[in-house]
Amino acid sequence: MIQRIQSIFLLSTIVVLVILSFGTPLLSFQSLEFNYVLSATSLKKFDANEILVQTDSIPFYIVSLGLIILTFFSMILYKNLKRQLSLVRLTTLLYFIAMVALGFISFLGNYFTGEEQHTTSYSFGFYFFIIGFILLLLASSGIKKDKKLIESVDRIR
Repeated sequence: MIQRIQSIFLLSTIVVLVILSFGTPLLSFQSLEFNYVLSATSLKKFDANEILVQTDSIPFYIVSLGLIILTFFSMILYKNLKRQLSLVRLTTLLYFIAMVALGFISFLGNYFTGEEQHTTSYSFGFYFFIIGFILLLLASSGIKKDKKLIESVDRIR
């Protein structure tokens, strides 16, 4: 199971999502008076002296947990390539929707912060989230190659 490259890609995606679920910062919004840090668990508001002023709970970790579960189940379905490929495609679609939502959050930061003037900076977690999506796409291509190889062997018999 682990010797297949797509299993390694799926396991790497799970590791990326677990790291993100523990509160790794995704985005930062800086305004004149306050700094806002968005993670998978919350939106934290800091003043100019880096003192925590307010914490709003954002359940983005639920999305991450759902993606972890789907990726894990697609990893253990290695014996049924057709079902594994369909589950990886579903996970890829949901992951893409989560990426689009994160993109909207980055562009609509003034809605979340309540500030007119702000600058958005992308943190380590944002790029890590994109790396997880790329790993999921690589796993999908590996499953397709295995499926194609098995179908070509079946034609020879």
